[in-house]
Amino acid sequence: MIKEIKMPDAGQTTDEAQIIAVKVKVGDEVKRGDILLEAETDKATLPVESYLAGKVLDIRVSEGDTVHAGDALFVIGKGKDAEEYVPGAGNGVPAAEERPEASPEEGVPRQPAGDGFLSIDDPFGEPEPSAPMRPASCESKPSTEAMPNAKEEARSRGIDITLVTPSNGKFVTRADVIGFAAHEQQATKDGGYDVVPLTGARKVIGTRMLQSCRDIPSWSATVRVDMAACERLRADVQSRYGVKVSYNDIIAKAVAAVAHEYPIFNARYENDEIHQYHHTNVGLAVAVEGSLLVPVVGDVDSKGLLEVSSEFKELVGKAREKRLAPSEMGFGSISISNLGMFGVHDFTPIINPPESCILGIGEFVVEPFWNGTAFEAHKYVYVTGVFDHRMIDGACAAQFLSSLKACLENPGLMLAR
Repeated sequence: MIKEIKMPDAGQTTDEAQIIAVKVKVGDEVKRGDILLEAETDKATLPVESYLAGKVLDIRVSEGDTVHAGDALFVIGKGKDAEEYVPGAGNGVPAAEERPEASPEEGVPRQPAGDGFLSIDDPFGEPEPSAPMRPASCESKPSTEAMPNAKEEARSRGIDITLVTPSNGKFVTRADVIGFAAHEQQATKDGGYDVVPLTGARKVIGTRMLQSCRDIPSWSATVRVDMAACERLRADVQSRYGVKVSYNDIIAKAVAAVAHEYPIFNARYENDEIHQYHHTNVGLAVAVEGSLLVPVVGDVDSKGLLEVSSEFKELVGKAREKRLAPSEMGFGSISISNLGMFGVHDFTPIINPPESCILGIGEFVVEPFWNGTAFEAHKYVYVTGVFDHRMIDGACAAQFLSSLKACLENPGLMLAR
């Protein structure tokens, strides 16, 4: 019996994923539930498990490859069929009948011995004998397959051929080496630079943010909020319950309270329709290494402040470890992005489509307040809302921000909603 393991549908906003780690080798025995590889989607790093038991006969992907739901990843088999299986070219090593002939212009004959290519470690151009099988526990550094004249060109130029990417995806040619050398020469002339690979997550973030700026007619407005009452609430909760709540938690609860009055803020623009949900699902933008994730707490309107705080703490922890499940993202109607801890006074964030809006929270700033007889020093936060004008008109958004300001300056008002 021989079967393929295919890329599952991760349920993300894109069906693309990038392979970041292959955990098995051809010849390994695997059981149901064994982790075969890890793939990075636009939201998280997800393991792909084997749903078959048997021997790994072929690996169809390599680290760095971009795959889609339904793409073949591995061939697993057992029994007589597995013994007779001949791997194809999917594991990065071309099958014998697919090995390249030297191109006429290169004039390099094929080598009759070995695997048809010269080893990069053989400076004298003599084919290496077949290497003995290594134990499964030994890991060897993969060699770079290259045409002999490509190796000679690399040696003459002092180039490490392992740094050269084959343009045909299989083996390095002399033209690849020459092109690499020209690129390095230009880089030196320009003062030098490093090429940073664009990961799957970064590509998706770029695509979605471009989509947001291009497709959403957004506009923004800012209110100044006196945070004295929120400071007292936060201190009282910690004193009574011994639990630290964040200002993001309090803002999320205030958003949910105001959304009862303005339910359009519980909406998402999907398939040219406005889907207005019955509860308030609030996302929180979390910066992780090389990416940005937005975990969502659902039904914030029906949960207490301590419960909301606990769920956000758990989700933020998972986000930073890239362990968020698809079900914990991608269903919010409004998001919070807080850059106050970095000293940002105020800013205009970008809507996370298809949500209705996003709130940008700045740092605490001390400004004078006239109490009627004297000035007092008060702490303020500037909150900028960015709204999808297809769903939310200017007056409605202004009223929402005004009500949000009132709830944060008088948290008791949340109980009235």
